[in-house]
Amino acid sequence: MGRPLRMCAVCRKRATKDVLLRVVSRERELCVDVRQQMPGRGVYFHARRECVLGRLKPRLFKAALRMSDLPSQKALTDIENELLAAICVREVERQKADFKER
Repeated sequence: MGRPLRMCAVCRKRATKDVLLRVVSRERELCVDVRQQMPGRGVYFHARRECVLGRLKPRLFKAALRMSDLPSQKALTDIENELLAAICVREVERQKADFKER
């Protein structure tokens, strides 16, 4: 059996969950679900700067997460920064794994 596929909300390409980052709405606050275990609806993004930097729109989150209100610009900026930090962490982890294989 294959691994679950999800679609990146920005580029609309499908990928396995392990290469995507998940954002959920918890009590009307957006947060990155690093372990992908939080309950509720999630929206997925590739762990690449091209799919995050400057591409996050309020309506994207409202529709995907079925939110009653549009997220504020501050919330979008905060979630963009959290996603970029998560991308950096993944890149470092991948580089460490590559180095150990040598």
